[in-house]
Amino acid sequence: MVKNDGYMADMQEYQRYIASIADFYPLDKETLHHYGEIILNSKIEKTEKNKTVTRIDLDNPQVKHAVDMLTKHHLKYVVSRIQALNNSNYENISMMDLVQEGNDGLLEAIHNWDYRKGALTTYSKAYIDGRILKLFPVAAPVPNSAEEEQILNCISDDEARKRKKRVFEKEHFRRATEEYALSLDSPIDSEDQD
Repeated sequence: MVKNDGYMADMQEYQRYIASIADFYPLDKETLHHYGEIILNSKIEKTEKNKTVTRIDLDNPQVKHAVDMLTKHHLKYVVSRIQALNNSNYENISMMDLVQEGNDGLLEAIHNWDYRKGALTTYSKAYIDGRILKLFPVAAPVPNSAEEEQILNCISDDEARKRKKRVFEKEHFRRATEEYALSLDSPIDSEDQD
């Protein structure tokens, strides 16, 4: 792959971003619970488009500070999720776009997080991964035989997109399951995956 000037500029900007968040270390459990309690107690119900939704009150300076601190101290986690979802399609997507989507997922997770039910990193993983994976093009199915290749060539574009999406989701689920099992230090039985 030939690296063009746009790619190099993006990587330099990404490296500057990494350096700017280097001083933010994970918060201790007690501080996380304190901020989580502030956010949880600030939730208010609003009616939007004939639906009642629960939002946090960002007009309160204490709540805004809690959200800012949780966000700042989890920016490295967003970068680690980008690296964990290493994909050859990165060359087509700006790293800063990936960071922005991951940060949006983190903010969404913070707004919905209940500190009593688990760690923020565990809770935010699905939000961050979901936002990042939306940027990737759908993986193409790989035919196992000449017959499958002929079928793939005959199906409509809409059916092909659906099939590609299912293949991509299955592969992502398999990788996520493996990562989770590795985090638990337990092997995965091949029978459990199917």
